[in-house]
Amino acid sequence: MKPLVVIPCGAAKREYPCQAHEMYVGNYFKACLRWALRVTTPERVLILSAKYGLLPVDKVIAPYDVTFDDADCISKAEVRQQATAMGLLSESSVQVAAGKRYVDVTLAVWPHAVNVVDGRGRMGSQIKWLMNETKRLEAAQ
Repeated sequence: MKPLVVIPCGAAKREYPCQAHEMYVGNYFKACLRWALRVTTPERVLILSAKYGLLPVDKVIAPYDVTFDDADCISKAEVRQQATAMGLLSESSVQVAAGKRYVDVTLAVWPHAVNVVDGRGRMGSQIKWLMNETKRLEAAQ
């Protein structure tokens, strides 16, 4: 079975309700999504949002302005409850491509998750790695 892949939401958003994969418009999000869709199927990609928690890519959401630093962000326990409700808590293969706050939340749900961008530098370097890895995966298919 293909891995479950968790990617972060992004600060840059559209100003109207739309599907989660369309809401976030930043370069980091786009690089993560493109990579994730090469690693697994769309149904196995989840976007981790500080407001909504785990989002399927096709879930329609409204714009928001919440980060994991905010008091009203979703808690790790709530994200774990979402994973349980989705029947995903026992996933054996989980990959995450994200920064520290998102990885911390993901690891609270799936302690064995692998952060594929760990050790790949800052955001710009991570985007470059994600783009190169996506190209490599596309060429292999």
